[in-house]
Amino acid sequence: MSRPLNGNPLIKALAAIGAVLVTAFAIFLGAMAFLAFLGLAIIAFIAFQLRLWWLRRRVAAARRRRGGQATRRPQGRVIEGEYSKRAQDDKDH
Repeated sequence: MSRPLNGNPLIKALAAIGAVLVTAFAIFLGAMAFLAFLGLAIIAFIAFQLRLWWLRRRVAAARRRRGGQATRRPQGRVIEGEYSKRAQDDKDH
């Protein structure tokens, strides 16, 4: 039978160094994956903002070509007043 190597201080030190290296590599790999995702999210955000800018620009150009008819209010004067309903028997006045 082979005897266990758990008591050997050299094996314990190598195992500790290996665990630290594996943990550091896992953290590094996770950070790189996060940064890659963050970069893709930033690129998607910029593309979305460019698309919105382009659409707003096209809408503004179409309004200018039409002369702004969609946003222009009719010209004229507003006359304020009140009205009241008359009774049925007052129709002949």
